[in-house]
Amino acid sequence: MTRSYRKHPCFGMSCAESDKDWKVSANRRWRRKNKQLLMQLWCQGKEVILLGLREVSNIWLSNKDGRQWVDPKKIPEVLRK
Repeated sequence: MTRSYRKHPCFGMSCAESDKDWKVSANRRWRRKNKQLLMQLWCQGKEVILLGLREVSNIWLSNKDGRQWVDPKKIPEVLRK
């Protein structure tokens, strides 16, 4: 696309391309812990309250750590795709 520009001057803050690997491992860990908890408590006949994703993994350990806003008037070439 010859004339395409970003709509928002916002970028990821690290040199990592993607969070996909971290998200896959965090969700796999979350599913495994909940499955173990479910089997333990269900076999004992107790009420089951499943864990949340934030209780199992720490989002600050991911590859990307937030976003950074850039002033497009100072650096106009960052808005080019």
